[in-house]
Amino acid sequence: MAQLFYGKINVDKIIREKLYEGKKGRWMDVTIWLNDEPDEYGNIMSIQQSTIGGARKIYLGNAKRHEG
Repeated sequence: MAQLFYGKINVDKIIREKLYEGKKGRWMDVTIWLNDEPDEYGNIMSIQQSTIGGARKIYLGNAKRHEG
């Protein structure tokens, strides 16, 4: 069954040099993970800009299950 989530990202934290051009626009790779437990605000997913190797992780925001 499909599930709907919504979230927020802090666009000021995006490393613009990691954006790339594709045939259908400008893209950014992201990593999204489902947390074991909700945080104090009910968020159950975390979002970060993907990095390569041991580069510092760029935390962008979070998401929660859409209710209603």
